[in-house]
Amino acid sequence: YGITEDGVAVNFSNVQLVVHNQVMMSDVQLQIRDGERWGFVSYHGEGKSLPLRAIAAQSDVEVREGIVVLRRGLTVSWFTHRMALEEGTVRECITKSAHGRYANAREEVEMIAAGLGVEVREMDMQVTSLSATTQSVVALACAFVADADLLLLVEPSLFLSASGTQFLHNHLCSLQAPPMPVAPPPLF
Repeated sequence: YGITEDGVAVNFSNVQLVVHNQVMMSDVQLQIRDGERWGFVSYHGEGKSLPLRAIAAQSDVEVREGIVVLRRGLTVSWFTHRMALEEGTVRECITKSAHGRYANAREEVEMIAAGLGVEVREMDMQVTSLSATTQSVVALACAFVADADLLLLVEPSLFLSASGTQFLHNHLCSLQAPPMPVAPPPLF
C-alpha cells in the first residue's frame, strides 16, 4: 500500500508475476483509476486473472520485480469460482461478508443472493451440503455484499443461469465501485 496519484486505485510498474517459481508475466504495466471498469478477455490459461490475483494478495502469486501500489485504505473484494466458503448456512456466510451499505441491509443482501440464483430454501442450508455450482453462486453473492472499493471477479457468470447472468450485468452496472470482470471469450 502506498501513495498513488489522485484518482488512481492500483498501479503496476514493470511488474514480474511468478507462480510456483515460474515467471508467468513480465514488464506488466497497469493503472486502474477510480470509476473505471475493466474486462480481460482471452482464452483459458493465458493469465487473465494473474494481475487480479496479485491485487487481491493471493498467496500463489509472487511479485518478484517492479512495483505494485494500492491506494492506502483501498478495500478489495475477490471472487473466483474456486473459492472456499466458511462453514455455516448460506444466510450466515453471506451475512458475515456484508459490509458498508450492506451491513444492516438483510433484505437487499437476500435479494442479491436470489438474483444470482440462490433459492429461498437454500438460505438456511449448510454451505457444505450444496453443489459446487451453488457454492460458487454463494461466493459471488459474498463478494458483492462486501461493498469494497474494488471488486475483482474471475469468470463470474460461469455457473449462473441466464437470469442470474442478467442480474449480474444489471448489478455491476449499478455499482459505484469499479468491477473488473474477467471472462473467457464466448464460444461461437
